Order: sequence, then C-alpha cells, then structure tokens
Amino acid sequence: MDKRFDEIQEFLIQLSRGNYDYKISTSAALEDIDALILGITMLGQELQVSQEKHNALFEYSSKAILIYDTHLKVFVDSNEMATLLLGFSKEEIRLLTIVDLFPKDKKKNTESKKAYLKSGGLTDFDAQIETKYGILKYVSFLSKKMPYDKERFFQISLIDITESKEKEKSLIDLKDKIESQKEFYEFILNSIPADIAVFDKNHRYLFVNPKGIKDEKVRKFMIGKDDFDYVKFKGISDEKAVRRRKLFNKIIRTKNHETWTDEHIDKNGGRKVVQRNMGPIYDEKGKLRFVIGYGTDITKRVLTEEENKKLSFVAKNTNNGVLMLNENREITWANVSFLKRSGYSLNELTGRSATDFLFEGASLSALNKVSLSLVNQTRISVELMHRSKKGKEYWVDLNVQPLLDTSNKLTGFMFVEFDITHRIISKQTIQNLNVNLESIVQEKTKEIRVHEVELEKLLSKEKGRTIALRNSEKKLKISLLKEKELGQLKSSFVSTASHQFRTPLSIIQSNVGLLEMFANKMSKEELERHAKVTSRITGAIAKMTKLMDNVLILGKLTSGNVHYNPKSLIVVGVCEQLVEEFNDLTIEGRTISALIIGEPYNVYLDPNLLTQVLANLINNAFKYSLGKKNPELVIDFRAKELVISVKDYGIGIPKAEVSNLFQPFFRANNVTEIKGTGLGLSIAKEYVEINKGCIAVQSILGEGSCFDIRFKKHKL
Repeated sequence: MDKRFDEIQEFLIQLSRGNYDYKISTSAALEDIDALILGITMLGQELQVSQEKHNALFEYSSKAILIYDTHLKVFVDSNEMATLLLGFSKEEIRLLTIVDLFPKDKKKNTESKKAYLKSGGLTDFDAQIETKYGILKYVSFLSKKMPYDKERFFQISLIDITESKEKEKSLIDLKDKIESQKEFYEFILNSIPADIAVFDKNHRYLFVNPKGIKDEKVRKFMIGKDDFDYVKFKGISDEKAVRRRKLFNKIIRTKNHETWTDEHIDKNGGRKVVQRNMGPIYDEKGKLRFVIGYGTDITKRVLTEEENKKLSFVAKNTNNGVLMLNENREITWANVSFLKRSGYSLNELTGRSATDFLFEGASLSALNKVSLSLVNQTRISVELMHRSKKGKEYWVDLNVQPLLDTSNKLTGFMFVEFDITHRIISKQTIQNLNVNLESIVQEKTKEIRVHEVELEKLLSKEKGRTIALRNSEKKLKISLLKEKELGQLKSSFVSTASHQFRTPLSIIQSNVGLLEMFANKMSKEELERHAKVTSRITGAIAKMTKLMDNVLILGKLTSGNVHYNPKSLIVVGVCEQLVEEFNDLTIEGRTISALIIGEPYNVYLDPNLLTQVLANLINNAFKYSLGKKNPELVIDFRAKELVISVKDYGIGIPKAEVSNLFQPFFRANNVTEIKGTGLGLSIAKEYVEINKGCIAVQSILGEGSCFDIRFKKHKL
C-alpha cells in the first residue's frame, strides 16, 4: 500500500512539473486506491488540456502578452511575441516595471496610468514605448485582471500599431502639405497683376482673385455661382453674361482658347482696355477639369501704340530730320527729310551706330552733352555740325528724346534735327566783326603804350622843363582818356549792336506773320514752298535773338558786371564732382584723377565761377593731349594758400606765345587745326581774378602744360 501511495505521490509531482505523459496503472481489482489514481489521471488530462489552451492563447498569440504582478510591481511572465516586440529576453522582462517600457521623457506620464491600471480604471489606451535597443514604437495597450489570487495579476496585451500611426501621420502631413500648397497657389494667383477666374465645366466659379472682384463678400458669394447670378446680384443687364456663356460653350465645344478685348469707361471717366483669354484645362487622361480665364489691363500699351502711330505720321511728314534708334543706339529708321539732307539711303543707315557718322565734325562739348543724355536717358537740345555723305557741312539743332515703354523701360531714342545753318553763318559773321573790332582796339592800345614809353623817355631827359612836362602830362591824360573811350566804345558797340539787331529782327518777324496771312491764296505747291521759307526765317530769327543775348553776356564780362556770390566752399567736393563728370564721358578711354595734398580746409569762393574755370582747364587738357597720358588734377592745401593745378602731357605752348595766352581771341600757332575761339582762357583768367585769385601757366613745347590757380587762405 505504501508503494502505491509513493507512486501516486510521484504522479502528482510529475503533473505539477507539467509532465502530463507520466502515467501509473491501476490494479485489476479496482480498489479504492485505484479510484484515486483514476481521478488523478483525469485531473492530469484536464491540466494537459488547460495547458494546451494556455499555450494557444498565451505563447502562440499574435499579440505580445505580459503578466504584471501588482504586489511586486514587475512583470512575472511574457510570451514569445513580447520578447520579439521589446527585444528583451523572458528573464530580462521579469526585471522590468511598466514605467521601464516608456521613453525617458514620458515616464512621468505613465505613473498615473499605472495607478489606473492597478485600480482597474484604465483598460485600453495607445502609447509610445522604447525597446531594448532604443527604438520607439507605437503600441495599443489592453489590460485585464486575472481571475485568481484576489485579482493580483494583470494580463497586458500589446499590439504594434507603429505602421498605422506612421501612415496616419503621413496622411496628416500630406493633408497639411496639400493645404499649404493650396494657400501658396492662391497667394500666387491673388498676387498676379491680372484678374483670374477658374470655372467648372458648367461655367460656375470655383475661384476668383481680388483683381477680378475686389469686394471679398461678393467674391465669396460668387463661388459655386455663374455670371447670371452675378448680374442679378448687381442688378445690371445680363447682356455680358449671355455673351460670355456663348463664348464658354464654344470653348467647351472646340477645346480651344479664345482671346478678345474689352473696352469701357471706368467710374473715374477714364478709358480702360482689357485683353482677356479663356481656355480649358485637361488632366493627364484628357478629361476636362477646369476652364480658366484671365484679363490683363493693356490700356497703357494701347495708348502708347496709338501715340506712336501719331508720332510716326508726324515724323514722316515733317521738314525736320528724324532718326529712330534702338536701346543699343543703332539706327532703325530715318525720315525723308533726314535722308535728303544727309545724302544717305535708309539701307546705308539701318543697323549702324549713330556715332559712325552723326557726330563727325561735332565739337567735343556737344558730343559730351549728347553722350551724357544717352547714358542718363534724359532729353537734351544741342547745336552741332554734320557732314553729308558728300562732305557738305551743315548745322543742326539736335533734340534727343529717350523712348520708354509702359513699365518705364528704355526702348530706344528719337533724334529730331532742325536745320540752323543760316543762323550759324550769321553768327560767325558777327563774331568776325567782333574779332576785327578787338583787333582795332588792340592796335590802338599798342599805340598808346608806345606813346607812354616815349613820354617816359622825354620826362627822364626833360625833367627841368616844366612846360614840356605839363604838355606831356596833358598828352598822357588824353591818351588814357582815348583808351578808356575805346574800351567804353567796345562795350557800347557790343551792347548797342545787340539791341539794334533786335529791331530789324522784330520787323522781319512781323512781316513773316503778314506773309502767312496771304498763304491761303497760294497753290498747294506754293504753300509748301512758302511754309518752308517762313519756317527757316522764323528759326533763323529765334537763333539770332539767342545769339544777341549771348553777346550781351560777353559784354557784361568785359564791363565787370559778372555776378559774384562767394561762400564757404568744400573745394575737394567740387573737384571730385568734375572728375566724375569727365570720367563718365571717357574721352578715348582716358580719365583724370584728383590728387589731394595736405589737410583739406574750406575756402571762401564763388563755386559757380570756380567750376567753370576748372571745367575749361580740364577740357583743354584732354583736347590738347589726344593720344597721350591721362591729365592730372592736383589740389594742394598749403599753410597760407590753396593751389589747384591741371597738368597735361600734350602738345605744349610755344615759349614766345605763353605771355599772350590769356588775351581774348589769342590762339597759339600750333593749335590752328584744333577747333577753338581763343576766349576760354581769357574768361577763365577773369573768373579767377573775380574770385580773388591768380592763374599762371608753365609749358614745354611737345611735352605738355600745367596751369596753376592760387587762392589765399582766409580765416572763415
């Protein structure tokens, strides 16, 4: 019997270890002890079935399952899926708490969840956990109490939802991206300077930008509606809605874009022209998605084109020469008057630079003005000489006009030439008369100086003869009076001649008016000839009047009536501005630089007079040193005086003629081939002396010249 109990005891031990295949046999007599063995065997079978069910639900579950002990606060068991999900072995899992599953930055939030778990209040939630290898995963927690040991244990199921979370996040990101793109494209469409509208295939508005409908409330109202709704809303005629519906249907039918122009008067009474375009938009399968329309305000362009047509008509029919250039200053067109005067054909001119022939023979000053006008895109009027194809010289008053488009961008230039040849010839005649008068004055002055010398000799020899001395004094006074009278005569002549010329010019002008009154009785051919002649006379009168004004200005300089307005002046600033202006012109690619010596200080001078003097000297430095080194400008601030020097490396001045250099109309014998009047240096000398300064020159023939201007330093 004891043996049987030992077998039963071993049987129970094996069952407790899970060895359900262990068996003991019963006796044939089926004693009471055998009934116990049969009961234990049935219990083993039940335990085996229960174990298999447990394995099916726990070990082989598709979920990661953990058993949590609320007393020990650790996991006491886990299945294979849990080890795969978390990366920990079963033994390592038994050392973990719930908090250990979560990332460090989220551990505080898990304490409250653990409390709810213990109370049974929290059964299902999503959270992010961290695996053994630091990988973050999203899981769905499902917890339930185990029905034994006073509900001490919880079964926690973990389902990996990382992939679905990432998909969800991707969808959210995609939605945000789509919304951002929508905002971006709406911003672009709203910012385009054109009214834009997008329609569905039934001609209902899907989008319209503020340029199309400014009122935001009306714009929102129109979404999902059509043009008939709009005219009804505004209480206006549906004529435009009917016309647009026909056009829309045509676009749907033909699948082509349509372009047309709308023109109306706006609320301010101004003319407005809008170019419109509407066309279909298809997807990659060729299915109609949208119809888009847009309108661009072309009022300025239309007005400009109409104005250009008017200008073109005038240019073709005017007697003045007209030349059109593109933005690269290449000739694109010339009218008949220009071609006839210049002797060139249109084919010879087209594509050529205006400077290839237009400025041949022109003065450097005129060339500089025109170049500056082209660079700065400004209007200018300048007189210059041309040579025709056959070499004939003629003078014109050239007007330069930059041409700009509606966006204020340069498109080219227009040159208009007024023939002033007759006026220039008259001006030169007067200048020759003035030169002769100056020559007479100089000769008389020399005679007076000769008499002065003779008088001085006579006085030195005849000191004792009082009567002779008095007579000599009288002669001297008479000679000086004559010299003064001659000077006054010259100024009076210049002034009187200028004023006296105005009277016959006024008479000529009035007679031109009378001639124009009889023009209506002439034939067309005579009328054209008459208009051409009277136009020339009128132009010549205007030019002659201007010439007389210039002669009066010259007379003021001679008589000392020049306006003098000194002020505390920053000399360096004046010089640097002149240098910049001359360097912008880049004569033969040469430039001039300003060298400053000493510590700069302000000088009490008239800036206008100083500027004209320096401009004349710098211009001469370039003109008389072509092909040589760059001229130099030196500003020397000395302790007691300011010295401004302009130096060139040009042809120089003959030594015997340096003393006469500042005399009016004097020109050295080595510059006869270079254009000039001989007045520039004499005027410069007068301006320097008015400014309380002095000017001197040092020159070596063939090596160059240096002009020094000196001003005393005064306390300001």
